[in-house]
Parts: sequence; structure tokens; C-alpha cells
Amino acid sequence: MKFQQSNNAFVKETFMDLKTQLETVAKNHQASFQNLETKFDRLADKQSGRPSRSLPSNTQPNPRGSKAYQPLQARNEHVNVVFTRSGKSSDPPDNPNDQQDNFKNPINFDSDDEDNEPTP
Repeated sequence: MKFQQSNNAFVKETFMDLKTQLETVAKNHQASFQNLETKFDRLADKQSGRPSRSLPSNTQPNPRGSKAYQPLQARNEHVNVVFTRSGKSSDPPDNPNDQQDNFKNPINFDSDDEDNEPTP
């Protein structure tokens, strides 16, 4: 009988320890939950100051680099001839960037071949 009483006391003590631990954990969870509620309330207050579906007015620069975008050079710079499906070939038009050909035939602005407009 003494054994049963000591066993009951041990079970009762273990139960009380577990109950105390469970109450402590529940209080900690409740405090954490209230902390999260406070943070969400602050976030909601911050977001309610801005109209919905709009972007913030203060923009931030891109942190990955401040260099201006440089597009790649055209890849068709060296095209010489274009062939159609029927087999006809076409020479490409003259490149306007070739400056050496522009000065062979200078334009004479003094000639009267054009419209006879009065000069100011």
C-alpha cells in the first residue's frame, strides 16, 4: 500500500510539473501571438496611408549598378547578299555610315536648276 501511495504521489507531482510547463508554453505563445498582431496592425496602418493599386512616390535606385544601359551592336553589320526562296539575290543598300562616298559628288547650292524661289 505504501508503494501505491508513493507511486500516486510521483504521478501527481509529474502531472503538476507538466501542467506548469504547459501553462508556461501557452503564455509564451500568447505573448508571441500578441506581438505578431501588433506588427500586423502597424503594417496595416502604414499601408492604409497609400491609395490602393498605386506605387509609392519615393523611388529607390537600382542597387545592382549605376551604369547606363548599353544595347548590343547590331548583328547584321556584315550581311553581303540576301537570297530569296526562289534563288534571286539582292545586294544590300549602301551603308549611310560610309562617309568616304558622300564627298565624291558635292552638292552645288548655287545652281538655278531647282525651283526659282526668291532668296531673302
